[in-house]
Amino acid sequence: MHIIVEKQKVHTHKKSIRRDDLKGRIYFIQFDGRVCVTASSEHQAIVREVLGEPDSREFQHLSSYWCWNEVNAVRLVDILDKLATAGVQKSSL
Repeated sequence: MHIIVEKQKVHTHKKSIRRDDLKGRIYFIQFDGRVCVTASSEHQAIVREVLGEPDSREFQHLSSYWCWNEVNAVRLVDILDKLATAGVQKSSL
């Protein structure tokens, strides 16, 4: 399992984050110094564990993407950590 982060050539303010064993993506989208997080259906539970209920259950008229507005840097890192460890058995050392 790997996490892949990509940005679009035209819309560099959008960062696409996905895990290779899940369908869909999470997007971090920058707007005037703020960050919005959107998540497709397979990623929504992961983001919801970190951020709680979404601000909107659609993004740009796409009902398959939920949106959380004005997410701070600490929470963005928490999302990445949760994405990396979700469903992974942790060894006891």
